[in-house]
Amino acid sequence: MEKHKKIKPTQIVFDFDSTILRGEMLEIIAEIALKNRSDKEKIIDKIIRITNLGMSGEIPFEESLSRRLEMIEISGKILKKTAEKIVGLIDEDYQKILPKLKKYELYLVSGGYKNLIDPLSEIIGISKERIFANSLIIKKDRFIGIDKTNPLAFSKGKIETVKNIKRIDSEILVIGDGATDLAIKKSGVADFFIAYTGTVFRSAVVSEADFEINSFLELEKIIELY
Repeated sequence: MEKHKKIKPTQIVFDFDSTILRGEMLEIIAEIALKNRSDKEKIIDKIIRITNLGMSGEIPFEESLSRRLEMIEISGKILKKTAEKIVGLIDEDYQKILPKLKKYELYLVSGGYKNLIDPLSEIIGISKERIFANSLIIKKDRFIGIDKTNPLAFSKGKIETVKNIKRIDSEILVIGDGATDLAIKKSGVADFFIAYTGTVFRSAVVSEADFEINSFLELEKIIELY
């Protein structure tokens, strides 16, 4: 592709964790849930290592998710505190570029948690109907599991989800940091993939991306904006 020629996709699909959000949601939950534990740092280090294994494609996403969730106890109170914290962690450059993306169909497809992302709908400029993520099941103020009927609980869930939202003759751009985001392009469902490295750099993902950005402001060099 010629460097000076900008792309004009019909639909843009964003990842959330380590992309729109400056951090990983489950790690933020862990910081809050393990606040008074003496082994807090040890557990969080394990969670980070497993996150990286999953995001680089070294282990299946479902394995990464289940192993991490087993390490912490989640309650409704913890989720509320997490929701309050992540509001301040939405990427500032994303918020700056957002008005110029408004004429595109914007979607969010995440392995994170719809329970926490939906309340951010207005801030991130994506309607709840276009936010696709896992659902944490909370009963009697305790986390009991995730909704396994949701394809996003599994490795190829993002591919399946984007396939379902893709319109005939639409060109899809995916922007994310992980192997599951890259997989959407590699499967043929998406037309372009931008590796976002503003939060974390994953060489295995960047090496196969069409473009790399470490700030959302760099989208002006790649996409036709309004």
